[in-house]
Amino acid sequence: MWLTKSYSFIKTRIDYHIRKPPQVQEGQQEIVQQPSPNQKCKQRSVSANSKMKINIIKDFYKLSKDDQYIYNSIEINDITFIEQATKDNRTLEKNDWQIILKNKSFSGYKVQQIHQSIMLQTMEYDIRRQWWIFVSNQEQNKKELRNQSYQKLKKADTLHKIQIEKDVARTIIHDMFKQHENQQSLKNILIAYANYDKELGYVQGLNIIVANLLVCYDLSVNDQQLNDFEVMDEERDETVFFIFLYIMKDQNWRVVFLEGFEGLRLKIDVLEQMMKKKIPELHKHFYDEGITDFFPFLSRFYMTLLMYNIPWRFSGMILDLFLIEGEEIIHKLILAMLSYHKNMLITRNYSDIRLFCQEQLVKGFLEIFDASQPNLMAILQKLNLL
Repeated sequence: MWLTKSYSFIKTRIDYHIRKPPQVQEGQQEIVQQPSPNQKCKQRSVSANSKMKINIIKDFYKLSKDDQYIYNSIEINDITFIEQATKDNRTLEKNDWQIILKNKSFSGYKVQQIHQSIMLQTMEYDIRRQWWIFVSNQEQNKKELRNQSYQKLKKADTLHKIQIEKDVARTIIHDMFKQHENQQSLKNILIAYANYDKELGYVQGLNIIVANLLVCYDLSVNDQQLNDFEVMDEERDETVFFIFLYIMKDQNWRVVFLEGFEGLRLKIDVLEQMMKKKIPELHKHFYDEGITDFFPFLSRFYMTLLMYNIPWRFSGMILDLFLIEGEEIIHKLILAMLSYHKNMLITRNYSDIRLFCQEQLVKGFLEIFDASQPNLMAILQKLNLL
């Protein structure tokens, strides 16, 4: 459990409990911005069925001009924690990740440290495998399936089988999918989910998410020392299925794919409002060029979690972040990409903007990760990603 002397908590999804702040000195102007109940609900994206979810909300609560205490709100297992945020630039190392996983607790580590360390890609592949299992609530989801085991779900018939087979055949995001057994693994996971979630079934885009999960979780892909060996990882597919289930059910990403795409449009509307506030010049230029519907430009990013046709090492970073931060990190990453390319985009017309968003927006942004760590941190801070 995340609980140290600096935390206060209350078992509720609505009410917040914040420790009494230090007294404001005489003559000092006090600024208190307490969010209304409506604002609280708007700020927090909470799934009623979520058994383990972490929401990170920055700039939540400020007290005074001189002492601006900022709190992060974190929710796990229906318990809301309020953490006083501090700027701690220490990056987590392998030993730190091992301590978190061993204790099954984040106690002693700041939310910002974890976020920053993932952005700087300090998590090695063997830690990632354990991290994904830790944060994806696997035991609870297995219990909830009851008699619907992964083995039964993947063998059941589904009307989506033909479409899944077609999409699996062209999902060659990595050489591992040139092997029949790995194509079969991708097919089995997608069929299992289609049988689990009969309302949604299967939609294009799900294949990209599952394929990236498989690549980033696979032992032989991530450990070159195993290249000359046949690796038997019998639990890989089932583990990846439950990680995917966590994304779709607990993080409620299934709403992105539901018929009519109302959930997807809502997320794009949220991003547009963020863009209007954070990058007003670019937002105005889009409208001047006739871009009033952002759906054709940005929908694929949400349907593939930004992982369409990108180097898989970045897919791992995106998934590391998404599993604990959810929707918010996808909004922030897309906004950062638009901001990074702002000076170029603001000179382009409608057709060029659409083409660039489809082919270069993500790839061009990922080039920043080739910078040295100090320079990368400066860039990420400028883009509001740290």
